Amino acid sequence: MSEREAVIGIDLGTTNSVVATVQDDQPVVIPNRTGQNLTPSVVAISKNGKQLVGQLAKRQAITNPDGTVYATKRLIGRKFSSDEVGEAIKVLSYQVVCGEHDDIRVRLADKDISLQEISAKILAELKLDAEEHFGRPVDKAVVTVPAYFTDGQRKATKDAGRIAGLDVLRILNEPTAAALAYGLGKSINGKIAIFDLGGGTFDISVLEISKGVFQVIARGADRRPLRTDALADRPGPQGCQGPARRPQRSHPRGRDDPDAADHRGSEKVLWPGSEQRRSP
Repeated sequence: MSEREAVIGIDLGTTNSVVATVQDDQPVVIPNRTGQNLTPSVVAISKNGKQLVGQLAKRQAITNPDGTVYATKRLIGRKFSSDEVGEAIKVLSYQVVCGEHDDIRVRLADKDISLQEISAKILAELKLDAEEHFGRPVDKAVVTVPAYFTDGQRKATKDAGRIAGLDVLRILNEPTAAALAYGLGKSINGKIAIFDLGGGTFDISVLEISKGVFQVIARGADRRPLRTDALADRPGPQGCQGPARRPQRSHPRGRDDPDAADHRGSEKVLWPGSEQRRSP
């Protein structure tokens, strides 16, 4: 009997990232190659030109602030000229520059790198951890994102997976993933609230579950540019260096970015085994 194809789930976080799988019908976190469950979402080019990812990158950040990139989840898929990026730049130690199409790039070792490439380095590290766990290649993944992510941010995250050599089967809302884990093996119908106390944001989503189908009926988030704890032991924030940021657009903003698509609605995700329980 051939082995079942390995599929992993990845939480690409602002501060830390984690990779997991399902074994014997139970979710299992896959430790990284240093034995830790969490991998810092940090990428660096050391002063001797070596690429570092995760804990190694974080350790040298205090002595190499310009060459260490963190909290890119706050920026991925956004426009350089947006207000959110302008505010975030004020507290970042690395250099953020504008790409050809108002996209965001970071300058590392005199090279401008897209945020998708930065995120791909973290995803590739998690992929290697999973391959060591399974003892064979892994190329399929589900990646979670905040419920408020726009279509552009979701596409950028999926592109990062492709660059890392992963076939991203689905981009799944983080609260939905939490609800799946909470309800695994249970028969649940009704409304549930999911609080996500992340390293960069604080989010809440209210989901309604009926016969294994999820519907996001309300969501909100505090996404103000707070000082990330990804590098909490480094000196205070330094001002953005390099090319000046484009002038901020002036337009009214509601609870969410006016350019963002509304991702409330049916997730169309079923509890494991719920297909069998449903009436024909």
